[in-house]
Amino acid sequence: MDIFRIFYSLFFFCIGLSFGSFALATAWRIKKKMNFVSDTSECEHCHHKLSPKDLVPLLSWLSLRGKCRYCHKKITVMLPLSELTGAIAFTASFIFWPSGFNSSILITKFILWCVALVLLLMLFFYDLQWFILPNKVIYPLWLVSGLYALLRFAMDPSWFNLLYVIGAVAVSSGLFYLFFIVSKGTWIGFGDVRLGFAIGLLVGTPVMAGIVLFVSSLVGILIAMPSLLAGSKKLTSKVPFGPLLIIGLVFTVLYGQRIIDWYVHSILLLS
Repeated sequence: MDIFRIFYSLFFFCIGLSFGSFALATAWRIKKKMNFVSDTSECEHCHHKLSPKDLVPLLSWLSLRGKCRYCHKKITVMLPLSELTGAIAFTASFIFWPSGFNSSILITKFILWCVALVLLLMLFFYDLQWFILPNKVIYPLWLVSGLYALLRFAMDPSWFNLLYVIGAVAVSSGLFYLFFIVSKGTWIGFGDVRLGFAIGLLVGTPVMAGIVLFVSSLVGILIAMPSLLAGSKKLTSKVPFGPLLIIGLVFTVLYGQRIIDWYVHSILLLS
């Protein structure tokens, strides 16, 4: 890795820390029905307005040893978790971005992905805490995902590309809608159906949408298995599926094509 790549990796790590913090703060403000543009950050316990020195990503939490500067109560562990998650997501997106940065249209594509990533982080931490995917974030994600899909179509304006996107939406959103109808909302929430629509637009093909669902389910099983074996959770326990879908989506956007290429060349033995 050359010096410029290291520099940009550190840059995206710091940007990710900031946007991870922003995503959690925005999710909290949406939940509290606050204005996430004009309202300033405050302690969730004493409601003291936080100063700039309290808002330095990760460093403020570490320097305060995880406690509020003013009331000394513990700051939620969600704060450093969100910041580190954002940092990892942004850094990995830069390092493993599959499309390259060789033209302005490819750079624009990456920028749209980064914007989508911020919205996905908001949904991740909102659903993780309150088991719902708010439309205030879902609908902007639709817009960004639609622009992302249009950009992909502009790069390859073929009917096959259009049909692939329709197929991807049918897999990621249509399948969830079917589950929602059959179970009358007991298996899956309608927020997941809406998120699935954005996922289909972002991944662009039915196969990639299938990889998202497979990875999401696999991660869910790995996370739930220890609790199920210990008896602390049951198969009927409520689990937020949005974060799992988002993990599957990020993994698939960054690694999905590599997985497909490996399967075609190594398993199917096709050149």
